Amino acid sequence: MGEAKDNEVYEEDLVDYEEEVENVVDGAATDSADVVKKGYVGIHSSGFRDFLLKPELLRAIQDCGFEHPSEVQHECIPQAILGMDVICQAKSGMGKTAVFVLSTLQQIDPVAGQVAALVLCHTRELAYQICHEFERFSKYLPELRVAVFYGGVHIKNHKDLLKNECPHIVVGTPGRILALARDKDLPLKNVRHFILDECDKMLESLDMRRDVQEIFKMTPHDKQVMMFSATLSKEIRPVCKRFMQDPMEIYVDDEAKLTLHGLVQHYIKLSEAEKNRKLNDLLDALDFNQVVIFVKSVSRAAELNKLLCECNFPSICIHSGMTQEERLTRYKNFKEGHKRILVATDLVGRGIDIERVNIVVNYDMPDSADTYLHRVGRAGRFGTKGLAITFVSSASDSDVLNQVQERFEVDIKELPEQIDTSTYRRHHEPRYCTSPQSKSVLLGARFGRHVTRSTAYLLQNSRSTTMARLQKSGQFLQPVLDSSRNYLTRTFYNASIKKRVLSRVECFVSSDPINNGWLKPRRSENFTSLESACVQPEYKLPVRKRADCKAEQYEITGSPLSSSNVPADVPWWQEFPRRWMVVLLCFFAFLLCNMDRVNMSIAILPMSSEFSWNPATVGLIQSSFFWGYLLTQILGGIWADRFGGKVVLGFGVVWWSLATVLTPLAAKIGLPCLLTMRAIMGIGEGVAMPAMNNILSKWIPVSERSRSLALVYSGMYLGSVTGLSFSPLLISRFGWPSVFYAFGSLGTVWFALWQSKAHSSPDDDPEISKAEKRHILGGSPLKEPVTSIPWRLILSKAPVWALIISHFCHNWGTFILLTWMPTYYNQVLKFNLTESGLLCVLPWLTMAVFANIGGWIADTLVQRGISVTNVRKIMQSIGFLGPALFLTLLSKVRSPAMAVLCMACSQGSDAFSQSGLYSNHQDIGPRYAGVLLGLSNTAGVLAGVFGTAATGYILQKGSWDSVFKVSVVLYIVGTVVWNVFSTGEKVLE
Repeated sequence: MGEAKDNEVYEEDLVDYEEEVENVVDGAATDSADVVKKGYVGIHSSGFRDFLLKPELLRAIQDCGFEHPSEVQHECIPQAILGMDVICQAKSGMGKTAVFVLSTLQQIDPVAGQVAALVLCHTRELAYQICHEFERFSKYLPELRVAVFYGGVHIKNHKDLLKNECPHIVVGTPGRILALARDKDLPLKNVRHFILDECDKMLESLDMRRDVQEIFKMTPHDKQVMMFSATLSKEIRPVCKRFMQDPMEIYVDDEAKLTLHGLVQHYIKLSEAEKNRKLNDLLDALDFNQVVIFVKSVSRAAELNKLLCECNFPSICIHSGMTQEERLTRYKNFKEGHKRILVATDLVGRGIDIERVNIVVNYDMPDSADTYLHRVGRAGRFGTKGLAITFVSSASDSDVLNQVQERFEVDIKELPEQIDTSTYRRHHEPRYCTSPQSKSVLLGARFGRHVTRSTAYLLQNSRSTTMARLQKSGQFLQPVLDSSRNYLTRTFYNASIKKRVLSRVECFVSSDPINNGWLKPRRSENFTSLESACVQPEYKLPVRKRADCKAEQYEITGSPLSSSNVPADVPWWQEFPRRWMVVLLCFFAFLLCNMDRVNMSIAILPMSSEFSWNPATVGLIQSSFFWGYLLTQILGGIWADRFGGKVVLGFGVVWWSLATVLTPLAAKIGLPCLLTMRAIMGIGEGVAMPAMNNILSKWIPVSERSRSLALVYSGMYLGSVTGLSFSPLLISRFGWPSVFYAFGSLGTVWFALWQSKAHSSPDDDPEISKAEKRHILGGSPLKEPVTSIPWRLILSKAPVWALIISHFCHNWGTFILLTWMPTYYNQVLKFNLTESGLLCVLPWLTMAVFANIGGWIADTLVQRGISVTNVRKIMQSIGFLGPALFLTLLSKVRSPAMAVLCMACSQGSDAFSQSGLYSNHQDIGPRYAGVLLGLSNTAGVLAGVFGTAATGYILQKGSWDSVFKVSVVLYIVGTVVWNVFSTGEKVLE
């Protein structure tokens, strides 16, 4: 697993116990373990040798620099190595990972081709970290193989690894492990150790719990089960015990004492607009090794990271919107110390262990006390010192802060004007990292700026006290001077936070055998004169004074801090992003789609009079459109993947526009010809939605996907508004054929623009700028299309069937209103043709407005910490129960005005489904979102076919009340199915 490393090189990776008691008497061990529930006890009397571990493990532990077990290790390891089932709750950073790693390695007897231990965790980053810990402690067990499996990597790579070099210890996420086990590629029949890290996170999620249970059933009955977490509620503990046989429960800290030992906690009250300036001031003033800044959403993480980099704070960002490879690469860079500032969402708030982090900043207040605990637990790991600062900018933030203080019985005070750095740092400065080529240090809180070795040579030979000025040009490498007690003061230029003017920061380098060349940063305001700074015989750490809080002009999502170097104004049409040109053209395509679809709803009234059609025939004609529409749902997605979204969508618009123009001719020839033409039109419109999803998936980054989809779907509703508004006017003046000729001819105009302005992907667009292309792709190449579709896996998932059934129930009522609304207004409410068409506009206009309102509400709820699952269930419940309520009222009212109002309210609440059902495809299986959409929309089209036709037969023998009752029943069925089986979590890897 690797050779022993040079202790000097990896000195910064070791846990430092200098401040703890070093001379410990072995006999004191029993007193520290009398009570299981208690606070952190620092260093225990017993050592790792007392656990009778393998010599290879003890050697690896010694190489890692661990001398004494923590309390949780002291309590758990002796029981775990005996094979007992264990439930353990302990504070973040107290060494829970080492418990199951060491106990598993102690017991395991590797056999070729057999997996002996399985470790499950909820995130890929945590899986990678756990695998690294197994490798670190098994470095002297060369015959032992460890592997990690998670989504985002092609499953074929994992299958090949299992086939060629089957590991003895497997670490992974439930989704990928279950997929490999189902395909018989991962043998679990010999597993003897089953471990869940952050078990509450996995078992609280219903779908993840199902995956864990299914994996659990594939393992032998006779095995050891261990579960660990920092927060383990009393409600989830019985769930954990169901997986175990008489487990030993170890709760090292009770619920009120979960805050971290050695962690200093403060808050700052400020407005949202002041956060940026205050954060910059803190980073400039505080001394830190590494710092993690938590925000509440992906978009805010990306914007804050960009802002910090522009202000010369070289940060790194990790969030769920990145590809798996990019997330792991950035995580490695931060863990290895290449970057010192991390901006992250709660994705890294659990279990991620980076020993050098000593400051955590909650830029956005967490949504709960548990989340707060996991966030601040990134600092003060393993009993070391740390500082947590939380920004409080609203009344809700204050409420969460009060909850934290009450639950954990801790007094969090406002950040004082002066803070002693010794409260969150060791009493010595961090030592240099030494590499074979050069020596370098981290410059206090100033992020490791660098100069070249040639510049270092010039500085080393400069014996005067005149400050050498180094123009900042990127990063600097601090030179290590070999001459003993040789003090050199120098000035480098640093861009200021706001005005980006040059300011000076003075520091000096000292090098001697005692302090090993520590670098002591100083700021010019700390000195009375520059000369006095040049010849200080001894360095004393200055007390940092907190900068005054000044309002920042821009918020995090606003404009850049600096207005300098802004290019000259150019015409807006030249700056308009190419990706949004594609979105707008898709918007107009869907506008035409529904215009051409609903015109028959108006024209059917004069046509039925002219051709003497009864209600059953009218229903047959209305439903014939869906025969072709149903045929191309899944095929449209396959064609789009193969030929590109541009080709397929362009073909679809031309096809249905031509069919629209030919509809009057087909009607005059005869009913069979009209039915055929309507089905042909459905074939063209059927490919529109899969093709649109294909092209937007390549053009739109994750941070803009919701807005783009909302705009495109609004085109459908506005198409209904436009078609229902203008159709009566055209029919009254030019006859019913005119509406088909006018609307159908618009497709040629759209097609000309589509051919000249749109491209299937950014790689195909010669006019796109490099900056926009980089923004779209995020530095990653376009993903390869899906080569094979795992139909059995997809159809085995309950959330997939929830999508299919709910889509059927939803579209039954929606398509009935779409096709039969003008007839209802004319026959029941006694409106004339023109009035019916105009009144039909109101519900669809309401949908266009409320779809965007619902999207904004859903995004806001997610940003405030409500789970995606709950948000999807809330929004879709409104989309089901709202129409059910108003259709029930519609059957009872007799006033035309109230009937129109009920219809509008029904459709307005129906629009909330855009943030529920229609957004869920990418939630549960983003890689197969097109297939999922094809499956569920096929069910929805079937509802349109049967519902539209059935309504005609119901009206022949019954009344409109019966039509509405059927829709209400299906809405209620859909509500139950959706809330029981749906999820916002990813279930398809």
